[in-house]
Amino acid sequence: MNLQEYLDQLHIDITSAIKNGTTRDIEDTINIIKTGSNCKENSSLQSIPLEKWCGIKKEQLPSDASLNTFQLTKLLDQLKTLLDTYHISVVFQLLVPKSLQYRIIRARFDQEIVYQKEINKFSFSLCDNPDNRTDCLLKEKYCHCNFYDNFFKRFSSQEEHNKPLDIVIDADKTYLLKRRFGEDWYKYLRIDEEDLNTEG
Repeated sequence: MNLQEYLDQLHIDITSAIKNGTTRDIEDTINIIKTGSNCKENSSLQSIPLEKWCGIKKEQLPSDASLNTFQLTKLLDQLKTLLDTYHISVVFQLLVPKSLQYRIIRARFDQEIVYQKEINKFSFSLCDNPDNRTDCLLKEKYCHCNFYDNFFKRFSSQEEHNKPLDIVIDADKTYLLKRRFGEDWYKYLRIDEEDLNTEG
């Protein structure tokens, strides 16, 4: 079986898992997983393997190096849909390359999801130890911890509050950018008005 045939089958498996997650209530999913695992019945906090949660195993996901751009993008989009269907939020900061997003989702796909009965939304953990940033899979450039540290430093002094923004976003420009570039509109905030109004 060549790679494309394998990917075709993997897409079918993921689509099936998405369908199962869409039609099954979250409590049903958890009960099914609990019956086949060592979860304590009365515990409010339970740890459930992500692979059991959604039915796709880490070992099924090919490395990013073996995929071309189209294959990687399609698989990444499908995995995000899968995780979203199972109430797991994967949040990257803006402009993280898709190849890096896929590499991290694949690397972290064997993690445990902490289930709390009162909460029906879970976070996809991007790292095990936020205090040890040298091991961060996102590296310094895209590390969430660094991003938020720098973000909050900007607002730590009154001087920063008084600085004007280096970019003006008006509603008309935002509308035109969204219409032309879709969900990637924010990448083009610095585009000149003339260029924006030119059809292309």
